Amino acid sequence: CCIELSVESALKSAMINTPANALLRTFIGETDSRMSVLYNKGNELTAMQRSQSGDSLYIAGEQEYDRLVEGFQQYILKYVDTVQHPVMALFALGYTSRFDPALLQQPVENLTKRFPGNESVAAVVNQFTQAIQQAKQRDEARKNVPGTGDTAPEISMPDTDGQPFLLSSLRGKYVLVDFW
Repeated sequence: CCIELSVESALKSAMINTPANALLRTFIGETDSRMSVLYNKGNELTAMQRSQSGDSLYIAGEQEYDRLVEGFQQYILKYVDTVQHPVMALFALGYTSRFDPALLQQPVENLTKRFPGNESVAAVVNQFTQAIQQAKQRDEARKNVPGTGDTAPEISMPDTDGQPFLLSSLRGKYVLVDFW
């Protein structure tokens, strides 16, 4: 009636000895192992926080966690940059969603050089490039928005008598600006 299949049993039963299958099994095994270590270290840090363990122990744990995260990121980036199969490179990129985009710039650009003519690679590189451009535009737009404590932008308008009025003429005074 029904077929139950887990990822583990699928990998074991699909012992197709292709190079891509071997790469996938190795990559998933190594990645899962590294992610488990990160998960366990994260849980240790959470437990330390709750028990209010000594600061030096917590700081040492944070430093080790940061080192593990950096090692994981370097492993994935190196894998993306060196694996000989384009599908595996794209698969590994799926693990980079929380990476700083600046770390991904070079490995993603290298994909088109390493796999010229591959439509999937070209599409992913195009999406990445567009996402980076949109992020830069958002960052640029945010630079022009004043924040708390910043000097308000100049506002010029006629007063009730029709004379020019500048917001800066009220510098140092409390001002309520009501737009209606």
